[in-house]
Amino acid sequence: RIERADTVIYFDFSRYRCLHNAFVRMFKGKLFKKKRTDITEGCDERFDFEFFKWIWNFNRDHRSGIYNKIEQAQSSKEVHIVRNYRDKKKLLKML
Repeated sequence: RIERADTVIYFDFSRYRCLHNAFVRMFKGKLFKKKRTDITEGCDERFDFEFFKWIWNFNRDHRSGIYNKIEQAQSSKEVHIVRNYRDKKKLLKML
């Protein structure tokens, strides 16, 4: 995807923030019976141990590879690294 993009935005949030956000999305969907439009039809969103492990280990397993790809692309693409909600707000204002 990076090769085809002209702009790269990478959300490099902590595992705690990612777990919190995933739990809140799932909880709101179950509590308010709110149908999400950003997931595939028929995909039953659940928060199980496998999903927890995937989120918990994502940065450890994938961050360095992602940063390597971003570093290679920086000379030809606009790159934004978003590490927290403050960064996200700044980026949205700028865009």
